[in-house]
Amino acid sequence: MPRFQDLLQNSFARGSSHSCWDKMPNKKKNNQARNPFYFFMVSLRPQLERQGVVLENGMQSLAEIAGPRWKDLPEHEKEVYQEMARQDKANKRYRPARNDRMDCTGEYISKRVDTVSLNEKRRKEEREEVKRGWLPGRAVCDERFYMVGFMSCYDLPDDGFLPCEVGAVEYSLNGGILRKMHYFIKPGEIKVGLRYTAMSTSERTHQIPVEGLAKKDDTYRKIWLDLLHFVNPEQTVIFPPVYCRISETKQN
Repeated sequence: MPRFQDLLQNSFARGSSHSCWDKMPNKKKNNQARNPFYFFMVSLRPQLERQGVVLENGMQSLAEIAGPRWKDLPEHEKEVYQEMARQDKANKRYRPARNDRMDCTGEYISKRVDTVSLNEKRRKEEREEVKRGWLPGRAVCDERFYMVGFMSCYDLPDDGFLPCEVGAVEYSLNGGILRKMHYFIKPGEIKVGLRYTAMSTSERTHQIPVEGLAKKDDTYRKIWLDLLHFVNPEQTVIFPPVYCRISETKQN
């Protein structure tokens, strides 16, 4: 039986035009995103074939016929093919390498996003944006800051959090605490099996009982509207920044 190397050499020696190498796909070409006109030609081709049009030079002949029609096509009809091109570009934006592995969630390791760095960058941009709105020099000492804080009966990954108290203050460096707002929040019905968790959290932290302190009329809506009015008493279109502990950002 001839060896594979011998067959390969004989193939090159004969200059065969049907070797496997001629059929290798052009990876670079296949990875290129296609434009809207391409998708228009693809949709036009079956129609031309039904009409008996012969495309002697393949795509070149098709392009010559489709060109004038594409030029006269209304913009709202072109949008269909433009959306196809956008989807094609998005699908080809990332092609995993052979050695690219997935993590336990099914995501490619090379596509992991550093959420810690992204959040830190976002917070830095927010801080810079707030600072740009401050009064210049020592006048910032008269700037009014609003701070809000919540207490919860529990805060669990799968069951969420159950607020039981909210407090807010208006503060300036010169005047200290200028105004304050406080409510006990009726937590509502505690989920089955979590009452002990709520009671133990209360005893271990804020010592607010799970029921009995909130007033009957202090509904979620009333507290929310009062909080909005507290931090924006002039009811301007743009609200001032409201600060809270970083551990409460997910809750708020």
